[in-house]
Amino acid sequence: RELDYHRNNGNLYLLGPRYISLRKEFWDIAEKKKPVNVRMILITFGGMDFSDLIHEIVNFLQDKLNCTFNCIDFNKKRMDPATFFQSILQSDVCICGGGQTVYNLARCGVPTIGVCLSENQLRNLRSWDKTKFLEFIGEYKDSDLLGKLEKFLNGPEFGKFLSRGKIGHKYIDGEGARIVVQTVLN
Repeated sequence: RELDYHRNNGNLYLLGPRYISLRKEFWDIAEKKKPVNVRMILITFGGMDFSDLIHEIVNFLQDKLNCTFNCIDFNKKRMDPATFFQSILQSDVCICGGGQTVYNLARCGVPTIGVCLSENQLRNLRSWDKTKFLEFIGEYKDSDLLGKLEKFLNGPEFGKFLSRGKIGHKYIDGEGARIVVQTVLN
């Protein structure tokens, strides 16, 4: 909503969360319940090569948290959409970048911790942070990124954070692709 697109008269612009087009797996799903405790943390940074950061986060957190980590590194292994969808549904929390995956997580209602991997993700992460669905903790190159992550996960706000999934579900309803098709047909 906040992007200032140059617009030409006579063109129809389908912008904002209402028009977010997700894969079919994400269309018709129930709202996820707030996890009682965190059993599974999904870590994924999309198609960008941040394998080292994924391993650094897991190595840092595995002794501090009593949970399992599901690390999806699309640079190491391709994953079909149905498997990726199931990985999201099985997760209680996700640590990810600020790209397309955030919309999938919002749709599924998985509370998300955002790490900026490139400048073009910054506005998206800040906007999601304002909604309170996502907790934006900084950029991958921040020297204190792991400390911020640990502080947040062990801080007093973390319990409230676990209920934020419903906020994402409210913003991304899974109807975007259908609305775009119907609008074009009309």
